[in-house]
Amino acid sequence: ASVSGIDVERVVLWTWVLTGGLTALSGGMYGLITAVRPNMGWFLILPMFASVVLGGIGNPYGAIAGALIIGVAQEVSTYWLPSEYKLGVALLVMVVVLLIRPQGIFKGTL
Repeated sequence: ASVSGIDVERVVLWTWVLTGGLTALSGGMYGLITAVRPNMGWFLILPMFASVVLGGIGNPYGAIAGALIIGVAQEVSTYWLPSEYKLGVALLVMVVVLLIRPQGIFKGTL
């Protein structure tokens, strides 16, 4: 990109600004529909981590596929398990897939 005249540092800076702004906006919108607490996002960390590891670290398409697999597994599991176990299902799916394919589904490369 820099060979074609694009200022890479500026693009990276504006990417961080845009993602930070969208994150702040989404956090504020989420705070409007729930009670604002200091630990309000911790229940999302395990499914997000499991999605990224499951899809292969470094591969955005793998993360999307991992998120789809984790989300479907969590929702389907509520037919047999109480909904409190959804986070455990995410961890279980991640462990099972990593036992079969240690690099993740897409091996972490584009």
